[in-house]
Amino acid sequence: MDRGASERSAGYRRFGLAYTIPTALIAPVVVLTFLGAWLDGRFGSGSSGFTIGGAVLGLVVGTINMLRLASRLDD
Repeated sequence: MDRGASERSAGYRRFGLAYTIPTALIAPVVVLTFLGAWLDGRFGSGSSGFTIGGAVLGLVVGTINMLRLASRLDD
């Protein structure tokens, strides 16, 4: 494989990682928010504590995922 092909494949890898980053941020927020809403409905707590907690936890997890993927873009 020549040098141009290896540079091109490295570019495609970085391009793929760049498109994965938004999903890595948004997916945990959506999933954990819906899980929190389901728990609020299941236990009939009358408040949205689980929903808010799930959204915050999802944001933290999503941010960690995003930062890990972003650090791999420089490799």
